[in-house]
Order: sequence, then C-alpha cells, then structure tokens
Amino acid sequence: MPKLRTRLALTLSCIVAGAAVTWWVMTDMAQQRIAALEAEQARMEAELAAFDEMLERLSRSRRLGRIEVLDQLVDEPTGEVLNTSVRFVELDDRGRSIGEQDIDLPGDVIHVDTQTIRFPHDQVAAGHPLRGNTLVLLRRIYSECIAPQDGVPLDVPGAVPPGYADAEGRTNEWEQGLWSSFWRLARDPDFARAAGVRVAQGEVVYQRMAPGQVWQLDVDAAGGITLMAAVD
Repeated sequence: MPKLRTRLALTLSCIVAGAAVTWWVMTDMAQQRIAALEAEQARMEAELAAFDEMLERLSRSRRLGRIEVLDQLVDEPTGEVLNTSVRFVELDDRGRSIGEQDIDLPGDVIHVDTQTIRFPHDQVAAGHPLRGNTLVLLRRIYSECIAPQDGVPLDVPGAVPPGYADAEGRTNEWEQGLWSSFWRLARDPDFARAAGVRVAQGEVVYQRMAPGQVWQLDVDAAGGITLMAAVD
C-alpha cells in the first residue's frame, strides 16, 4: 500500500506539474497573441488616421477672395439690371484682407477669371511643402455684357500673386518660376511634368448677383475654383 500511495502521489504530481506547464505555455501563447493583435490594431488605427489626414488634405479648401454686391442700377420699365457695383476683397492664406477695390460692371452676371496651377494628387495628399495646394492667380473680373479683355485686372499675370507672399511681401523663386512660365506649363506636357505640375490652365467662375449678397471665392487643395454664397 505505501508503494501504491507513492506511485499515486508521483502520478498526481506529474499531472499537476504537466497541467501547470500547459497552463503557463497556453497563457504565454495567449499573451503573445493578444500583444500581436494589439500591435496589429494600433497599426491599422495609424493607417486609418493617415488615410483620414490624406483625404482631409485632398478636400481642403482655401479662401481667395470675397465679392460684396454694393448696389445695382435697374431700368424700371423693363426690370433689366444695367449696372452692378461690387467690392472685390482679396484674402491671404489666413483669410485676412490684403487689398480691395470697388468696381462697376454692366449687367448682373459677374465673372472671375483665374489662372491655376495644380499638382499631382499624391503630393497634395502627402502634404508636400511646395506642391500641397493648387496655386491661383486672380486675373480679372468682368461681366457677360463686356469682353473678358475689357475686364478689370486683379493680380498681375506672370507675377506671384500677393496672396502667396510672406508677411514682408517676399516670394520664393520656385513660385516665381512657375508663374513666369505659366503658358508654357499649360501647353507643354513634358515641361509641366518635369516641373512637377499636373495641369496649368485658365478657369472662370460666375454668378448672377443682387444687392446685399456676399460671394466667397475658394480653391480646393487638389481641385479648382468655386464661387458660392458666403456663409457666416
């Protein structure tokens, strides 16, 4: 009997020890698996955050200017709008006024003529320090009652627009080179590609306007120009 008890005790000890080893191994494996899952979750969350930031950069818009409709001259018998008085306010990157002018134009459908330089979507999405936003030159403002060339000039074609200057009015040579080469960029795909430009082109937006209205001129980071009723 003593020998039997001894064997039973040894067997029980082996079972307990085996169970303990198995529990330790399973626990360690489980902890490793949990750690691996947590690391994978953190990686996926980081990728999703980067993707969200990329989408935000691609859809980001920037205010270029504001058109305030001051007054209109109307022919009473016909109701035809003969003249529209507007105030065009150009804005910098922070939405601050950098210049304004009051303009009288015949009719009530007002056009804003621009030149834009756009960059590859991947560089905009990555937040490239130079190619992260569409560049815009506000060329002129006119109405449908006059020829575009008879419109009122805004920025100076071929020069860096004031909105891209720093607080001291300085501009960088890279942008100066782009604007001075605008029409070559527009017509020569190989030259544009070498300069890292996706497209250079003219864009015109217009709206029928009435007194008291305020219109906001925006540009998308990767896209074009919009002219919409301002929202406070």
